[in-house]
Amino acid sequence: MCAVGEVSRIVKTFKNFKNVFKNKCKQRFYSGFAEAKQLNIMTSKLSFFISRLNEASRRKKSFIIINTNKEIDKLLNMLISRGFVQSVNANKNNHSVKVYLKVSKKEHIMRTDTIGNLGAFFNMKLDSTKKPFRRIRVISKISRQQYCSVSTLKKTYNKQFSTLILSTTKGLLYIDESIKLRQGGQLLIEILL
Repeated sequence: MCAVGEVSRIVKTFKNFKNVFKNKCKQRFYSGFAEAKQLNIMTSKLSFFISRLNEASRRKKSFIIINTNKEIDKLLNMLISRGFVQSVNANKNNHSVKVYLKVSKKEHIMRTDTIGNLGAFFNMKLDSTKKPFRRIRVISKISRQQYCSVSTLKKTYNKQFSTLILSTTKGLLYIDESIKLRQGGQLLIEILL
């Protein structure tokens, strides 16, 4: 009788352990799934925002209207602080934002040059408008997230052609701020100047 009771107790504890283990695995799976789903939504909204911004800049539009979330609001504030975007006008009712882009007025400069020895003259109109950025590119995507350490950032950082925005433990930072604070992180966006 003692041996049978002992075996039944062992079987019960094993079943309890099995159920607890199964529940823990489900919790880990579903929490990982929720995190991936949240990252998917954030990255897709970020990609959509960046593509709209690039298209508006290419077409020299003065503003765009987008739906926002917290991450895009933080990114917009960063873009305003560095002068890539002029201003933002928020509409609280439907979470949409009107983003005003920097568009400089066109100034046409007339220039007269000679061509070789022919003595022929021609007029050339030069457009002196300068966009604040050439293009913005999303680096970390859902399928491939890219992380970078401070030492790698220092080696590869080139101020002349582009700037990067990183997601670090201290929030979103430009590359020069992250080097100053010695913070590596996930590479989110590259702004080509």
